[in-house]
Amino acid sequence: MTVKRAITAAVLTDLDLAGKIGKKGGESDLTIFDHKKNEFVLSLVVPHRFPEKLPPLLFALGMSDIVVLSARELTKTLAEEVVATDLFSPPGGIIHAPGPVSQEQLAPLLKGTALERYPVVTNHFEVADYVSSTDRKVRKCDGTMVLVDQAFEVKGVGAVILGKVHAGPIRVNQKLQVLPKGPEVSVRSIQIHDDDHAEGPAGVRVGLAVRGAKVEELSRGTVLAAGVSPPVVQSVSGAFAANKFFKPAPTKGQVVHVACGLDSVPGRIEEVAAGSLTVALERPIVRVPGLPALVASLDAPGSKIVGAFR
Repeated sequence: MTVKRAITAAVLTDLDLAGKIGKKGGESDLTIFDHKKNEFVLSLVVPHRFPEKLPPLLFALGMSDIVVLSARELTKTLAEEVVATDLFSPPGGIIHAPGPVSQEQLAPLLKGTALERYPVVTNHFEVADYVSSTDRKVRKCDGTMVLVDQAFEVKGVGAVILGKVHAGPIRVNQKLQVLPKGPEVSVRSIQIHDDDHAEGPAGVRVGLAVRGAKVEELSRGTVLAAGVSPPVVQSVSGAFAANKFFKPAPTKGQVVHVACGLDSVPGRIEEVAAGSLTVALERPIVRVPGLPALVASLDAPGSKIVGAFR
């Protein structure tokens, strides 16, 4: 059956909740749960290595069209998830608060953020209804883009990637450019839930067999693009939304990481000004349309999120 609609949701950070909605699939620093009903496919991404490591949280948000915030207790981890979600501004979001935390207790944490407008529910059935609703939309972007999560070699097949269709659809035999630097590839086959498909819509997690590139040219963070040329940059600058909870304020010369999509690149702050920032990167990164470039200081003692370029 053709997949006509798909959504990827980040579940922060509750394996039990995701397991009640979908069936567990792959696991790395992210755990994937999938649910398919007729022509609709839902992927749930849980950054289970967070708060031990920050990047999985950023990668899960970089893939998501919806955020499900699980608020079982008031912690610093929950506060960091609220900050990150607000900066990423996903098209949709919902808060799962089954208790003992009440809406009144959550309100101060959410005040002034986009999460103030998220519906608050108390059970997984309501979460499943929300994320599966036909009202849920993917981020709107031109062309075709696939965010690469993993790549490996399959005997008799060649290079295979797992990733999320950020803009689409993607089709068999379509040619795409490997970014930030790489060859052109063609799509040999598309798998969704282990079934072969002629195409995959935006929002869906896919397995692609591709021709024209080696596995080492398709590492996590790589973007496959056609019909659009997302900018590839080695310096990020411009208007900057700062995280007011990051202390002390960022300074010139500070080492940071810049994350966009499924890529995270070390860099150094070159300039700090009112409402703006400039970061020079160790290597190029793709500025994926529709996604912020989030800046983090992984060694910071408190909140590790510096802010975001929108």
